[in-house]
Amino acid sequence: SSGGGSSGGGYTNKTLLLLRDNQCLMADEDKLQITDLGRSMLEYPIAVRVAKMLILGSQGNCLPFVMAICALLSVESLQFMPDEIEKMVAEKLQQQQSEQNHTKLQHKKG
Repeated sequence: SSGGGSSGGGYTNKTLLLLRDNQCLMADEDKLQITDLGRSMLEYPIAVRVAKMLILGSQGNCLPFVMAICALLSVESLQFMPDEIEKMVAEKLQQQQSEQNHTKLQHKKG
């Protein structure tokens, strides 16, 4: 089971491997210790790589830039074909129309 705590005993092997791979885990012969950076990263419900970037961006006083980079890395593509754009717009319009119709029905019932 995964979880918090300062001892590291409640963390999953996958979490410990991710932290070690991102150099947030110090190992000595007897036990594994999670660094302060590693503990901070566990607070974010996001990928370890992104959490590390955000924390270090904050420490380096460049958080807005790092946030933009993380946002760009989190999407598959920023390029859309014209037909994809039309489809997205049509879906959004249909959703708005449906919400308006639902609101009108609620007002008539009430």
